[in-house]
Amino acid sequence: MTNTFNPLDFGFDKLDLQHGSLRFYEYCSGDFCDGKVNPHRINVYLTQDGDFVTVWDGLFDTAFVSQAFHDLIGKVGLGDVDFFTTYHTPLFRGHIETQDEAKIILKALRFDRLRPSIIRIDEDNRICCDSL
Repeated sequence: MTNTFNPLDFGFDKLDLQHGSLRFYEYCSGDFCDGKVNPHRINVYLTQDGDFVTVWDGLFDTAFVSQAFHDLIGKVGLGDVDFFTTYHTPLFRGHIETQDEAKIILKALRFDRLRPSIIRIDEDNRICCDSL
């Protein structure tokens, strides 16, 4: 058994996209995690490029949701909503080389206590955030 850090060993599922050597993962916090990116889901995500790792809680891509909700936000007079500030919480950015390091670092983040949610527009054209 290798001691190299692998997010799959810590409850993450690999997402079905990659960019060069950059790998994307989502914390498997429910049956809804299926390896596909749901741009409206708020969850814990991890990127890995070699031993450099970034972990955050929030939307996978805040720019996508911001664009998708742009017309509605303008229509209801909310002005500029900053989805990045509201729905992106950085948890870790640094190097994790080994399983032993990951056990300490990921445990300290306590992300297993975070609740996944989904952001949507309801029938009254309001932005809602529902727990999954």
